[in-house]
Parts: sequence; C-alpha cells; structure tokens
Amino acid sequence: MGVVYFTDLYFIPLYFQNVRGYSPILSGIMILPLIVAFSIGSSTSGVLISRIGITNPVIRTGLLLWTSGAGGRMSWHKDTHIAVLVICQLIEGIGVGCCFQPGNLTIATTFLITSTHLLHIEESRTC
Repeated sequence: MGVVYFTDLYFIPLYFQNVRGYSPILSGIMILPLIVAFSIGSSTSGVLISRIGITNPVIRTGLLLWTSGAGGRMSWHKDTHIAVLVICQLIEGIGVGCCFQPGNLTIATTFLITSTHLLHIEESRTC
C-alpha cells in the first residue's frame, strides 16, 4: 500500500507542474487536500476501530474510497476544474488514511501478541 501512496505523492505534483504549468510551490499547495484528508482518515479510522472493535470494515471502506479517488484521477486533463481535482484528492486521502491506520494497528497488535506469546514460551523453558 505504501508504494502506491508514495507514487501518488510523486506523480500528482508532476501533473500539476508539467500538465497544468504550476510552480513547484503551487503544486505542493495543490496536494494539500490529499494530505489533510489522509490525516482526517487516519484519525477517524482509529476512532471507528475503537468503537466497533474490528479493522476489516474500515480497511475495506478505505480501499473502496482509495480506488474511487484514484479512478477519478483518470479523468484529469489540462482543463479539469479545480473542484474535481480537490474532490478526487479528498476521497483518495480519506481512503488512504482508513487503510494505513488499521493496517499498522493490526500489524502492531499481532506482533505484540506473538512477542508476548514467545516470551512466555521462553520463560517456561528456563524454569
């Protein structure tokens, strides 16, 4: 997942600079909706997971939103209205946030459970 997100962070500014002719600073400003939506999606997904107790629905919703936003980018061309650019990035950013936070949480929890289990096995062997 991370590779796809970081290629977005690479190619979206290139689109703004090369296709739309924006300066590098304005290009960086134009990807702010993606970054802000990512932050909102990450924090919101953490709250949702603590309320429902499972990560699967949040990750699946995030993947759906991420795919929808990325699919919307396929309609971008030189004269695409700014609102379309912003909305696609907002949808994709929320989706990315909903995927990264639960994924990291799941990995950390699984690692913690596995590490704790292995620690107990090692303690029982030494006793």
